[in-house]
This record gives sequence, C-alpha cells and structure tokens, in this order.
Amino acid sequence: MKSDAEIAADVLASLAWDPRVDETEISVRSSNGVVVLSGNVSTYARKFAAAQDTRRVEGVKDVVNEINVRPEITRSDYDIADDVKAALTWDTRVDPKEIGVDVRGGVVTLSGKVDSFAEKRAAEEDTWWTPGVVDVDNDLSVINWQSRTDEELKNAVHNAFVRDVWVPTKDIIIEVIGGVVRLKGEVGSFAEKTAAEDDAWWTPGVINVINDLEVRSPAEI
Repeated sequence: MKSDAEIAADVLASLAWDPRVDETEISVRSSNGVVVLSGNVSTYARKFAAAQDTRRVEGVKDVVNEINVRPEITRSDYDIADDVKAALTWDTRVDPKEIGVDVRGGVVTLSGKVDSFAEKRAAEEDTWWTPGVVDVDNDLSVINWQSRTDEELKNAVHNAFVRDVWVPTKDIIIEVIGGVVRLKGEVGSFAEKTAAEDDAWWTPGVINVINDLEVRSPAEI
C-alpha cells in the first residue's frame, strides 16, 4: 500500500512528464489518498491537465483542484467571449446556436441548451483552452433528444462498460432516474472511476451523471 508521501511523489513525477504542465508551479499534498493540488498557472487548460495527470496515478482516491489561474496576459472579457464563441463555432461536436457565453473577470458562464451531455462537456472543453479564461461555470441544460426509457439507458450504459477494458462492470451499480445516471459501488483506481463516468457521459439520452463510485485502497484490492 502506498504512503501519502509516495503518492505525492508519483503525482509530481506525472506532472513533470506532461509537457502541458510546469510542475514547479504546482504544490501537491496527499491525505489518505485524497490529493490536493495548489499553486498558480497561466491557463485553465494547465489546471485541467494537472488534474488529469493526478487521476492516473495509482493510489489516488480523489482530487481536489485548488490551483489558481493567473493569465500572463490580461485580456478583456469581450475578447475572451469572442474567442469562446469562435471555438464553439469551429467544433463539429457542438451546435453553438443555443449556447450563451457570458464573461466576467475571466470567468466564463455557458448557458442555454444542448442535445447531449457529451455536447455539454465538449463546449466546456473548448472554453478551457481559450486564453484568458480563469474559470468555467457550465450551466448548459441537456435536452434529451433521444427518447429512451430509464431501463434502456441503464442497459446502454452497462453495454458501454462491457466494451471498455478500463471499467470493472461487476463492481459498479447503475441507477437511472429521469435520464440521470448514478454510479455506485467500488473500483480499484481513480482512473477506473473516471473511465466509467466518461462512458456514461457519452451515452445518447443521458442528461446528467452522478459519480458516487468509491476507490478502494490497494490493500483492499
């Protein structure tokens, strides 16, 4: 079983490996496998990448991302909004017609309607990578464009898990109420927890995902 010191050291090594991240800007501490990231970075994309790298490390049970975004170049909210709208327009995964973009102090709020949870996530990703963004508030509503019963959605999510080598299907309980998927049970790593959530996100008809999966400690596996 890894100690917190070993987990923190492995997270720092993962950050150092990633060219998107400058590990000297980030502090890492771990308590019972819950890793807290802090420090200052120049883009929201770097903040997101640091959390991604941390989730892949064995022994990590959860990630608390307290990294602050402090852009090197000050941009007006108007310019940031224009760039976010352009990014949404160019992304074939997104229909920008019903998406509103509001920027205040570098914090971007997305509002309006999208056809799927996957489209909601794609719009948020486009916003992450826009220079000058310091935070993203994704208030997009998902309109269930594909009419499926909760039982059909449950089966579709389960089948997605079966196809995914990263997801231990026998350990996960899937509940679906009104198009909202709740995942319960225990998995062996934070990477497995994230993979299961991703599969649920991309299932057509799902309007939200609540990930209540718990990560077992190595001694329990």
